[in-house]
Amino acid sequence: MTDMTNKADWSSRRKGDAFVVHFSGSWVNGQPKPDMHLLHADIEAEPELHTLHLEADHLVGWDSSLLIVIRQLCEWAESQGLSTHLEGMPDGVRNLIVLSRAVPENKQTQDTCPDDFLSTIGETALAAYRGLDGYFAFLGQLCIDLFAFIRGRGKLRSKDFLLILQAAGAQAVPIVSLLSFLTGLIIAFIGVIQLQKFAADIYVADLVGLAVTRELGAVMAG
Repeated sequence: MTDMTNKADWSSRRKGDAFVVHFSGSWVNGQPKPDMHLLHADIEAEPELHTLHLEADHLVGWDSSLLIVIRQLCEWAESQGLSTHLEGMPDGVRNLIVLSRAVPENKQTQDTCPDDFLSTIGETALAAYRGLDGYFAFLGQLCIDLFAFIRGRGKLRSKDFLLILQAAGAQAVPIVSLLSFLTGLIIAFIGVIQLQKFAADIYVADLVGLAVTRELGAVMAG
């Protein structure tokens, strides 16, 4: 039975021309979530609102499910002409929301064909130039966070780390075993046909072991 103190919930109140929403409980996958359409109705029922304040200082736990709710709520509020403020949210939630909204959505519905070969080169060069800014920003932030982690000043959510470790460890055993078996079977089938011509069947096991060791990572990543 779900502990009622850990139930994902929200409360709301009006403060001047602002509407304040307070999130509480455990906003994680697998937990029942309240219907956000009820919150939309509460906001629409308040006249002359200009600002939506989101806060959460008593969260039991949160993951990407809370981020999705916050992101959708912010987009809906802005479509209603309200400005959103996340100062009351935890630093991790606020930073991830800001980061997710830093990259503009690609609204292009169809590709436009260039007129000629030179136009293709120009469009490719411009696209590469525009992508350099984001690339170097990501690389710089990665270096800063890596050095901070080495110095012991990095912020790491142990719960997320353990979940990722579990997903890449014990939970990955079935798929890794299946890929290893299929890759070895294919290489053995192809290799034995060629090695039989030279009476070198004894080297099939060596071929399979070496090929699986070298190629399995690339196969899984691809």
